[in-house]
Amino acid sequence: MHELAIANSIMNTVLTEADKQNLKSIIAVGLRIGALTDVVPEALEFGFGALTA
Repeated sequence: MHELAIANSIMNTVLTEADKQNLKSIIAVGLRIGALTDVVPEALEFGFGALTA
C-alpha cells in the first residue's frame, strides 16, 4: 500500500509550505492523479484521512 507513503509525503509538503507562508490553517488540498500513476485514489484518500485525524 504505497498510497500511505504518498499521503505522508503530501502532508509533509503541505505542512512545510504552510509553515513557510505562516498559515494558521489548511482548508483543503487538491490533487490530480494521472491514469498511469498506479495510485488508487480511494486508498490515497483513506491514508490521508488517517494521517490527518
